[in-house]
Amino acid sequence: MSNSQEAFLLIALTGLLWAGVGGFYSRVARKGHRVLLFSLIVSLFVSCFSWAACDWDALLAGAVPKAPIFVPIMLMTGIASQAGMILMMHSMRLGRQAAAWTISQSAMVVPFLAGVLIWQERMSAGNLLGVVILLVSIVLFGQRVHEEGKPPAKQTWFVLALLAFAVSGLGATLSTAPSHWHGWQDTARLRVPLLNTAALLAFGTFGVREAMKKMPSKDEWLTAILCALTVFAGQNTFYAGMDRMALVQKVSLTYPLSISLCIMAFAVYTRLHLGEKLGRLGAMGLTLGVIGILLLGI
Repeated sequence: MSNSQEAFLLIALTGLLWAGVGGFYSRVARKGHRVLLFSLIVSLFVSCFSWAACDWDALLAGAVPKAPIFVPIMLMTGIASQAGMILMMHSMRLGRQAAAWTISQSAMVVPFLAGVLIWQERMSAGNLLGVVILLVSIVLFGQRVHEEGKPPAKQTWFVLALLAFAVSGLGATLSTAPSHWHGWQDTARLRVPLLNTAALLAFGTFGVREAMKKMPSKDEWLTAILCALTVFAGQNTFYAGMDRMALVQKVSLTYPLSISLCIMAFAVYTRLHLGEKLGRLGAMGLTLGVIGILLLGI
């Protein structure tokens, strides 16, 4: 199997796992669970899983290439990723879940453009068209809050979704940087533990404060553990796929390919499991968003 084929399979699996994470956070929103506390528990378990899985022999031997740059980048990635998730979560509570999820996850356009403009990866005409279509889809989502006579969602949801887009885009761009470095390898498997340790430290204070008010319920613990396993699996398949994409100089396509499948799978989930109707403009926005992301992956 070629590097491209392995990369595609790993990224496709990542997309499905990320949609599963979206499903868990959707459940958190519906149940009214405390999002900071939930994120803290998830980060705690993923950190434990990932530190246990890292190569301790390589780590203790100091085999961490470009450590003075690599470590801060992954810590900042963890903070930005968790902040983007929190913003998306609040947006989902105030607005439509599929729309909020799609806008925030469309932040993959940021690392894609960074890969092209900064790292000089090639971009086709289809990629350019995908960027334009994606922007149109975001505008459509922002115009759909009053359609079909339904009670209007709070306008704040769209602002929060755009903030999630920006913060998540920054985190995703930082996340791809090491794979662009010539000859770099994550020999100690430190990306995932560093990313999740940063998220754990960044939101630990808020989560502990909420836990002191009321300890997590059995349902919160169970949901968080299952979500953590899904996050851990998805992060590992994602970076494994990204490293294989680096071998064919296509790192910038890692996010478009994984997110496109993620969005489609999550939209199917909200429609079939939650019965959520997007409405005319929402359906157009979601359709164009998926088309745009697929075009970015060509």
